[in-house]
Amino acid sequence: MNQPWKPILSGTEVIKADNANRCFLLQLDESIEQDERVMDYQRKLSAGKINVATEQQARTLLQHVQRVLHPVIVRNPYAEQLKIRGKCSGSGAPMRITCLL
Repeated sequence: MNQPWKPILSGTEVIKADNANRCFLLQLDESIEQDERVMDYQRKLSAGKINVATEQQARTLLQHVQRVLHPVIVRNPYAEQLKIRGKCSGSGAPMRITCLL
């Protein structure tokens, strides 16, 4: 892989505290409702009710947008003032990080 990221797969919902600030947690929807949405889409695709050209245009646009992205250096002027004043609680609950694009 040439990406600046690597996927980490885990069968558990626990993220170690020292890794939590460097991870995006992606949770899969394995519900029956999600299965039904997927099968409904596949039925519509087979019936010709999905505009495949529009979907391909959206895919191509996303690929072009991803190609023009470049790293940005972020400086925190308060970095030297940051202190750790205790340990993270070990609740075991996964940390959820939302990324708005």
